[in-house]
Order: sequence, then C-alpha cells, then structure tokens
Amino acid sequence: MRLSSILTSNTVSQETNVANITSKVALGSADAGFAYVTDGRSAADRVSILRLPTWAQPPCATKSASSNATAPTPPPPASSSTKSAPTAAATVLALSRIRTPTPRLKRHTLATRAGGAVLALTVGTALAFLAIPLVALFTEVPLAQVPTLLRDPAVRDAIVVTARTNAVANVLVIVFGTPTAWVLATRHFPGRSLVLTLTELPLVLPPAVAGIALLAAFGAGGLLGPALADAGIVLPFTEWAVVVAVVFVSSPFYLRQAIASFENVDSGLVDTARTLGAGPTRRFLRIVLPAAGGLVAGWVLAFARGVGEFGATTSSLAGNVRGQTQTMTLAIYEQLETNFDVALTPGILMVVLSAGVLLAYKVIVSWRYLSLSRVALRDVCVDGALITAGRRPT
Repeated sequence: MRLSSILTSNTVSQETNVANITSKVALGSADAGFAYVTDGRSAADRVSILRLPTWAQPPCATKSASSNATAPTPPPPASSSTKSAPTAAATVLALSRIRTPTPRLKRHTLATRAGGAVLALTVGTALAFLAIPLVALFTEVPLAQVPTLLRDPAVRDAIVVTARTNAVANVLVIVFGTPTAWVLATRHFPGRSLVLTLTELPLVLPPAVAGIALLAAFGAGGLLGPALADAGIVLPFTEWAVVVAVVFVSSPFYLRQAIASFENVDSGLVDTARTLGAGPTRRFLRIVLPAAGGLVAGWVLAFARGVGEFGATTSSLAGNVRGQTQTMTLAIYEQLETNFDVALTPGILMVVLSAGVLLAYKVIVSWRYLSLSRVALRDVCVDGALITAGRRPT
C-alpha cells in the first residue's frame, strides 16, 4: 500500500481552496492536508510543512485528512475529482499537525506498584506513630472513671493553678507582645536584628536553662531579687513565679508570628487611613489588627506552649508546691510514682483541651476567610453597579 493511500484513507473533506485546508489544519479540524508547494509557502507561519517525495504524493493535492473522523468518505466533487500525478515542478507538501503516536505505557508496572506500596507504608507508619500514643492514653483509663478521677484533690488543684496562671500569662503576652511586634515589624533601627534574635532565643533554650535563668534574675539572691524584696514583691514559690515562667517561654511564639503578620499588612491601607485623618491608635485598632490574621495562630502556639510548660517551672523560682505552683504537667510527673490512673487523667484533659483549641483556631480561620470572600464579592458587585450607573462611590 502506498503511503499516500494510508494518509488519505480517512478523509474529512475535499477542498478546492487551499486556504480552507490550511485553516482546518491550523485549527485542528484536520490532522493533515495536502497542497502544492506554491500554496504551502503562504501558510508556513501557521502550520508545519513537510515535503513529500514523488512516490508518496497523493493523486489529489487539495485534500485534508484526519485520523479522528469516523464518517464515510464523501465522493469528491466533479470539479476536483482527479488530477494527474504532479510533476517535479509541482511538488506536493504535507501541511501537518499529525503527532507521532506514542506507545501506551502500562499503568500498573512493577515499579509503579512498588512505589505505591512504599508510599502507603510510609504514610501509614507516620499516622500510626502519631495516633497510637493518643489512643493508648484514652484506653488505659476507662472513660467512665475520668469524672471520678478529676475530683481527686491533686488533679483539681493542678487544674485550678494551670487555668489561673495561664490566663494571666496569656493576657500579658497579648497586651505587651502586640505593640512590641508592631514596632519590630514596622520600624528599622540599628540593632534590630539583635533585638529580633533576643526575642527568639527562648525558643531554642532548653527548659531547664530557662528556669535557671529566671531564678538567677528574680530569685532572692538573684540580679533583681533584692530590689524586688525592698519593693515588697515576693516571687519565689508563688503563682506569680509560674506566670513569669509561662510568659518567658511562650511569648516568643506569639511575637514571632505577630511580627510576620504585621509585616504582611498592606501599607497602602494604613497610608490611606492616615490621609483620611485617622490617628495612630485608630489606624492600629481599625486597620492593622483586623488585617493581621496571624495573631490568632500566634496566640494558639503561645497558649499550647504555656499549658504544657514543665522544665522552666520546675527548675525556676516557682518550684512544685501543690495548690500554689503545681500545674497539670507537674502533677502528672508527681503522680506517676504513686497513682498511674491519676497521672493519666490530667493528660487526657490536656489532649482534649489542645484539640479544642486547635479546632477553634481552624474554625476562626475558615470563618475569617469566608467573611473576606463575601466582602470582596460584595465590593466587586457594588463597583460593577456604580460603574454601570456612570458614577463613582462616595
């Protein structure tokens, strides 16, 4: 079978105008077309051209072919039914969009199956490693006994101390950390890099080192201990010592996230508010804070770090005094030696609390995203209505 017979075995149409052929090929209606060399030169910028040898040239030079057509080949019109074999001077060109067929690859090859098995094993191992300890925590103690164990005096006192100290610590972190982060994010001054490093240093300090540092600073014989004693302030072995320890280890988490959030606030919004007469406080409260969406994430990290604090509290000036400075983590550590079930109960409570905080954070983020989307859509609709009406918003 001649090559020309193969190429023209599935004909879409026979055209008398070469422009129709090039249009069909260029637009993808046909995979290939045939034309004389003089006609093909005018379409060289639209289709790729292949010069056919004489023995492969079809008998009709104005025919477009497609491998995608399924309709029967229509009979050629009388005016262009047959042409004599072209001479060398009238060499035929193939205006082609034909893509070389690629061999089908087997989807389920051995390598693919092995890769999928390794991936499934890796994911399963990681998820099991994270889930098994949590499942064991809830299965070791019958859930029906948890309410009774929560009424244990040691557990109840630890919960009260933890809630009270962390509430005060979180308020201090937000009140002092928010303006500090805003200044560090928007002001550039000599030594700024050193200050940023100082705020992040507690992140990498071992908890025991952080506790010893607090003891050396605020203890009775520490750097500021005598001055605090003269002022009537006593920190060692009080709840305020726990508050100081929690603020020290958790505030860098909030500061770091808050600085990044404030740096992403559009300065154009702040400048626009300034030109409209808004003061610094009003700009900060009405423009900057709503636009800094990462503050909630920073607070979640700081809260989780503060609730789970152990090393800095134990080795600092707070100590481990039941009913005064013993938090839930310290109660778990103490009860491990006497009553394992009582030790697990605060652990279950902390898991539930942490999961609730994370869930609340995700809900807040999702709600904020939906709110911003609705506002953006409303603004677009209002803008469109105003533009259509031919007036600008006032």
